[in-house]
Amino acid sequence: MLTRSVLLCALIASMTPSLAASAAVGQGAPVSQRDELELRALGCGTVPGYLSELAPVLGQWYSALEAQRGIHFLTPLPVWDGSSVGPYLSALSPVLVSWKSQLEAWRGAMFLVAPPTYGGDAVAYVTALEPVLVQWRSALQSWQGLQFLSPVPAVDLDTEAPAITCPPDTMVTGTGPSGAAVAFTVSASDGCGAPAVVCVPSSGSTFPYGATSVVCTATDAAGNTASCSFTVTVTEAVPVRLSSWGVLKSLYRSEAGF
Repeated sequence: MLTRSVLLCALIASMTPSLAASAAVGQGAPVSQRDELELRALGCGTVPGYLSELAPVLGQWYSALEAQRGIHFLTPLPVWDGSSVGPYLSALSPVLVSWKSQLEAWRGAMFLVAPPTYGGDAVAYVTALEPVLVQWRSALQSWQGLQFLSPVPAVDLDTEAPAITCPPDTMVTGTGPSGAAVAFTVSASDGCGAPAVVCVPSSGSTFPYGATSVVCTATDAAGNTASCSFTVTVTEAVPVRLSSWGVLKSLYRSEAGF
């Protein structure tokens, strides 16, 4: 799937200059009554992965729309650095609001759906943004009579938490004044790759006497988490106690030499 996505991105990039040029002179393929969207599935997608698909698409839109009108009139896009999701979406959200006003002023009519406002939930924002951009692309190309805007990537984010299994509660005997070192195994799985597992305290730690709760958390590549817990109890060794008769018998044997 990744190979198809990369090839498609390369194809779109190679087509972009010619599309923009044809748009500038008012030429190009007419838009059919049913706009065909070439949506790219991301599979086990993450928000950074989706934005890496979306950012070049919006960049192509910016260039193509300004070429079509023949002047600079759109608010510039923020730069996507590949990882800073919150700052990028905080900057992108008002830019798209400005684009709606600027594009509708160009046409002289309100014809675009209002974009969502970013409030800190990246998954909710990009999920709400996709159908808005699909409507924009369809409306803009129908108005201009050209297919000159790159397709909107499909949102297919991994929102499923990984599965994690902790061992049962454990009881061990202390081996020193500090307690005992206890090793354990926690298993975790995810449909989109092996999740990272962190336990506090970690396996191999020295557990003090008494009961200690261990909390383990599995985190997948998309940031989804799942947790489990169990208890490790360290007890003191039970001393060997001899009866009075046993003590006397031991002393007699020691004195007698057998």
